[in-house]
Amino acid sequence: MQVANAATPKPKPLTTCSATAASTALGEALRPYLTHIYQRWNAGCTDAALIYAEIREQGYRGSERTVRRHLQPLRESGRPAPPPPTDVTVRQATNWITRDPDTLTESTGPSDTRSSTVAQRYAKPLTSSAPSP
Repeated sequence: MQVANAATPKPKPLTTCSATAASTALGEALRPYLTHIYQRWNAGCTDAALIYAEIREQGYRGSERTVRRHLQPLRESGRPAPPPPTDVTVRQATNWITRDPDTLTESTGPSDTRSSTVAQRYAKPLTSSAPSP
């Protein structure tokens, strides 16, 4: 009996400078520091070790290698760094939806109109004590 060897698809290499793709590929550890990393990169600092030392002082607990891997697509492209991602995290969305809409402020609630509307629409039924029809 012969067994057919199915070709195993090779994982696609990270070939984009997209902040979102790079952030997803390398985990969320760098997300809070992307603004600083990209500002420094665009200011001409392309030394990953120096950028790592700076964000380490700000509280980054990941490795220098993660910073290097995140900067590699930028280095290869020769383009400036993109703006940091403004994606909503699962934690933020859950907070907005389950929180009483009357307690949402500009600092705790969604900043764009679409997210605010969604948060208000779904938060009402979750925070009211009466069953919804």
